[in-house]
Amino acid sequence: MVDHEILLQRLHSCFGVTGRVMAWIRSYLHHQTQFVRLGSRRSCLWLVPSGVPQGSVLGPNLFMIYAADLLRVIKHHGFYLHLYADDTHVYDFCSLSSTDQLQLRLSDCTDDVACWMRSNQLQLNTQRTDVMRCTSKRCHQLLPSDLICIGSDSVTPSYSVHDLGIYLYSNVSMRIHVIWTMSKCFGMLCQLRTIRRSVPADTFQGLVVFTGSVSIRL
Repeated sequence: MVDHEILLQRLHSCFGVTGRVMAWIRSYLHHQTQFVRLGSRRSCLWLVPSGVPQGSVLGPNLFMIYAADLLRVIKHHGFYLHLYADDTHVYDFCSLSSTDQLQLRLSDCTDDVACWMRSNQLQLNTQRTDVMRCTSKRCHQLLPSDLICIGSDSVTPSYSVHDLGIYLYSNVSMRIHVIWTMSKCFGMLCQLRTIRRSVPADTFQGLVVFTGSVSIRL
């Protein structure tokens, strides 16, 4: 949903891109086409009026440039943030007695983020927004049970979240991720067991090594 004209204007005003480089990026973005293929048939070509080519080297960089102003909006509310492509993580810390004030600040921050996104042809997806309070099990019982307002919706704080391939637990342990990884490894081992007599020993050994490396990356 990256608007090409907004992106080009931001490249010029915020990053000083002009001349030949600006013309090259403009030609790269404009006149992109797409079609749908089903078997041997395909649809007509359609111009892509917005967005950056996915799977390209420039795509993530152009999106980060497009969303550069979002950092200023979030930091204005005193939050820390981490960006990875189109995933935005906002976080802060406080004492147990200041939890209510932190939640109010978070709601105000997300309201401004939603407003910024609307003005830049983007949309805050509250259905895919998670909120997690990281503290000990004892302190969790003392936290308020109120829902947290994210835009026009209310979000229930989660005890665990799945982020960039890793499960994080609210007490900052890796227990959920370890259980999930063990489950994946067990499933792969069961699949290998069914074919162990159907392939040569060296092939089976290679599959075991490959499965182990995949499990480590998980």
